[in-house]
Order: sequence, then structure tokens, then C-alpha cells
Amino acid sequence: MPLRWQNSFSIHEQLTAPIRAKAGLYGVSTATDSKAETYVEVGYFTGSHGDHKDYYMVVNRRTDAARTITLTFQKQANADYQVKNEFTGEKRFYSLDKKGRFQYKVFLKEGEGVLIYVNGANN
Repeated sequence: MPLRWQNSFSIHEQLTAPIRAKAGLYGVSTATDSKAETYVEVGYFTGSHGDHKDYYMVVNRRTDAARTITLTFQKQANADYQVKNEFTGEKRFYSLDKKGRFQYKVFLKEGEGVLIYVNGANN
């Protein structure tokens, strides 16, 4: 699957503002870490053929603990969204809350990562 790298983020603290508006990623958090030590890496990619599809590679940098990572997305359109785990093929569907956001939670083992695709469910 050819992807085009757009940006990457090393998340070391829980955020209260968008990481990058174009990426639609508002925040990343974990329940097991302090607010100053989330240690999550996120790569933002789009399809390489100008298809404007959004992909996110999320990695648990901790090598001593498995944990659940919550990604909060903030989208512009009032639509339903599909998140697909590109490794397992699992699909989940979300509707935006009143703030225009939805949350995707994923459990990652020590040093493990996941590649997800986020798109409007009707696309």
C-alpha cells in the first residue's frame, strides 16, 4: 500500500488543542500514564495517488507496559466515520459528538503499533 508521509508527532503529554488541524487529530491519551509521559508516536499519511485518504500509524513506545491508547479526532463535516485497522481488517463506525469529535481506542502491547485508515463512512 503506497502512502505519502505528511507529518509525525511524538506525544509526550495529553493535549487540549488540535495536534494539527489538517490531520484531524485532536489528541492522544493513555489511562496508565501521567499527563506528562504518554510516549506515543503518531505518523500521519495520505494515499500516494492524491486520493486524500487519512492514515495514522500509532506506536506504543513503552517497552515495559501494554496499554490502551485513545485517539481523539475532530472533523469538520457532520458525518459518520469509519476507522479501519489495516493490519487486521477490523472496521469500527463512529458518529461525531456535539463538539465534532469521536474517540478511537486501541490496545497495544509493548513496542507494538497499528496502522488505521479514517474516512467518512459514506465514502
